[in-house]
Amino acid sequence: MNLETLLNLHLSPDWPQWFAAIETCDSVPTKKPAPDVYQAALAAAGLSASHCVAIEDTVNGLQAALAAGLRTVITTHPYTRSQVFPGAALVLDGLGEPTQPPRLQQGDLCGQACVNVEVLRSLVR
Repeated sequence: MNLETLLNLHLSPDWPQWFAAIETCDSVPTKKPAPDVYQAALAAAGLSASHCVAIEDTVNGLQAALAAGLRTVITTHPYTRSQVFPGAALVLDGLGEPTQPPRLQQGDLCGQACVNVEVLRSLVR
């Protein structure tokens, strides 16, 4: 699975324990922009969409997350930087760091320097 390879390369070996559920396009019948992968993850984790935030980087990902009822943060990259993301709660060029804020294109960081737990909580209040 591509996800496992990616996470094994970039995270500590105990990364599978960090997640309540892991779903990918390989585990659902219909790929994004269908909401299937988000619905499967929410069901597996036993969570309501109203208590969760999706982090995406494409229009198809945004459409899938919104169709599943999720507030969505978009992090752009060179291929999506000039695209429009209607319905996204936040659109930025990355999540940032306290000393390196992201460039905000849409939404409100609520006075924070970067996307952090406080910002994410504000999206589901």
